[in-house]
Amino acid sequence: MKKLFTFRNLCFTAVIASALTSCDREELPTLGVVEGEKPLVDFTIDTTGRDPNNPFLVKFVNNSKRFKELEWVFGDDSVNFLSAPNIAHQYTRNGAFKVIVTAIGEDGTKAVMARDIRIDPAISIKVEPEGDAIKFTNTSGLQGKSVEWDFNDGSGVTKPTESSVIYKYKNPNALNSVKLSIKLENGSVGSYTYLIRNAVAYKDVTEQYLKNFIRPFKSTVRNRTSGEIGRWGLLDNWTANGAVRNHEDGVGGFDRDWEGGNNLSFEAWGGQPKIINGKLYQSPVLPAAKYIYACLQPNQEMRGRQNEDYALLVAAQGDGLPDRDKKETALAFTKLLHPNDVPGKWIVLAFENPQAGQVSMGIVATLNVNEQFIRAQEFKLYKSE
Repeated sequence: MKKLFTFRNLCFTAVIASALTSCDREELPTLGVVEGEKPLVDFTIDTTGRDPNNPFLVKFVNNSKRFKELEWVFGDDSVNFLSAPNIAHQYTRNGAFKVIVTAIGEDGTKAVMARDIRIDPAISIKVEPEGDAIKFTNTSGLQGKSVEWDFNDGSGVTKPTESSVIYKYKNPNALNSVKLSIKLENGSVGSYTYLIRNAVAYKDVTEQYLKNFIRPFKSTVRNRTSGEIGRWGLLDNWTANGAVRNHEDGVGGFDRDWEGGNNLSFEAWGGQPKIINGKLYQSPVLPAAKYIYACLQPNQEMRGRQNEDYALLVAAQGDGLPDRDKKETALAFTKLLHPNDVPGKWIVLAFENPQAGQVSMGIVATLNVNEQFIRAQEFKLYKSE
């Protein structure tokens, strides 16, 4: 199985495309707006007069008051001290960014405000079979001075500048990828990496539809041992059925301690109840399309001491996953293999959602032998173009 490319994207609540929308204000703990003579920090995102040919230029409206100095951290390693009513910042790439503004008062008192934004330029491609090769066409709304194609299949990278290119992968039946980059006159570059499977292009939509999808995972409720917050918990934004919640206080699915902690976890170990048809999943509403759902298995953190189908990666319509013996009723399923077979690799599940609606995606597992556990590092979701 071919290893997927790892993308580390920040969570976001605002999107910048041909237009940019603002997100709700996020007040950092113990700071924020301070009344009286203390500084007040407030800024918004100006969505008017956007230049469709330069979606990387973001304008901010500064509404802060009673400050001596304002520090702007734009989330791209740049820091500026600006106090004008209107601030503009040119990003050099697309992606998610956290903008943090700190207002510093005459007495040194600080107030801090943060907003998450995402620059998402209009980049798209068309993929068509061309004999035993594939024809790629740039159909992006974003216009630039140059176009670059990057095919990463181990046979060497080619970077033609044409809007259309025909390319034959070294292993056309594998899960391949192509990266399209468009460079503007001002030097900013918009790029997306697509997965290519059977002459279909898939775009990463993980942040759009999944939550709490990467280690360190976040928990909600945690168990308590002698009054102290314990090791086990429930995963935020995931559903865990009763079989997974086999730890004290009825929690499970989250492990604080194992190898750095904050894991997604199933465990039947040390006398804990066995897990029969344990289910851990998310249920977003998805458009009708083809999808690839992937789970990253870390080295030696998934251990099976019975048949390898004891754990399945599953996608099913509606809110919930079927039992293992009814897996054929799902949209698709695949085995989560023993780590000796796929250490540190991605387990890939391809499925088609025939109509818009809720789709549940996650793990169904039976751990009925002592000293069994499942750990996962990350989940990804890709949607066909």
